[in-house]
Amino acid sequence: MAAFTLLRFCGRKTGFIFRRENIFAGLTQQKYIFPKQKWVNGCFIRYQSDFTSDESTDSETDRNDPPKNKELPQTKLLQVAVIGEANSGKSTFTNSLIGEKICAVTAVPHTTRKQTLGVFMVGDSQIVLLDTPGIVNHSEARRLKMTREHMRAPSYALHDADVIAVLVDASDRQRSMKLHDSIVTSLENHADVPSILILNKIDNVKKKTILLEIATVLLQDCEEDDFGNKGIGGWSKFEHVFMISARSGDGIDEIKQYFAVKSKPNEWLFPADTCTDQDFDQILHEIFREKILELYKQEIPWQIRQVNVLCEARDGHWRIHHKLYCRRKSQRRVVLAKVDQLKHLVLEDLEKAVGQRVDLTVDVSYSEKVGFQTPLPSY
Repeated sequence: MAAFTLLRFCGRKTGFIFRRENIFAGLTQQKYIFPKQKWVNGCFIRYQSDFTSDESTDSETDRNDPPKNKELPQTKLLQVAVIGEANSGKSTFTNSLIGEKICAVTAVPHTTRKQTLGVFMVGDSQIVLLDTPGIVNHSEARRLKMTREHMRAPSYALHDADVIAVLVDASDRQRSMKLHDSIVTSLENHADVPSILILNKIDNVKKKTILLEIATVLLQDCEEDDFGNKGIGGWSKFEHVFMISARSGDGIDEIKQYFAVKSKPNEWLFPADTCTDQDFDQILHEIFREKILELYKQEIPWQIRQVNVLCEARDGHWRIHHKLYCRRKSQRRVVLAKVDQLKHLVLEDLEKAVGQRVDLTVDVSYSEKVGFQTPLPSY
């Protein structure tokens, strides 16, 4: 039976683990590296020239010198899949663990639209996280016009994961007392993988005793009534329950230590100072998308298409020119009304990411082809 107690408020701590699919399979230190030549302070990406060693020199030395009994340092690895319903705080949780902003975070449901891989170290243990889009059923996906990739991402993430971490928004009383049917089905299909329950956003819960009630309910299997409908409940095979606030960082250190204990001897998939497999263009698009979702309403954020025209490191600063395409002229007028505010918000995150001054220009255009084939810049 899973053990749980209230983190920081009622004494002891609890935890949760999640599992993922073959997205980890076949990764080596060379396959994800991008062929750049420079390393910029504060940037997320490590470049190939920083890791490659002169293998021919090493092999030539080994032929002439007698073999030596060298003990290689033991490394550990843990692959964690993070799943949960929309707006449960998965991306904030991933950013908090890694210590860098690699995922877009907004109050808008379904902000995450694709899998995002993050990496962090705890001692000699490398923890690889896969942030997934919020789990939805087929009817919800059709209503929200989601892609197949969005729907399948959480289930794909489970196959090769060593731990499955299920996040629940503890401040939402309607959803916190019952796990989504798709989550329960995924856990049942991967019952051999350790799983943990993470109650997030506990800073928004005034009466902390409610957290114990939620944990008690979610540690019991859902029971069906005479009509086949499932009531409250969750999954009885959770190993631990953690109660955290990903936004404030409360309880994050305990989860890091738990992941370190669960990691097993294995070769690292990435260099020690890597925090994501994304290149800079992808991170740039995520920053823009986050700010667009915050500033604009209705269908506009979802119909804007981005094209990065110029992105290069110059002497002491970065020069970036970004282009936004709207589907209708009326949308372009709305975007232009707040484009200066958008540029200011993006600049804050960009300069923090690269650690240097950024010269940013944003161009807003109109094209009827948006949504079918994003037009490329003609200059």
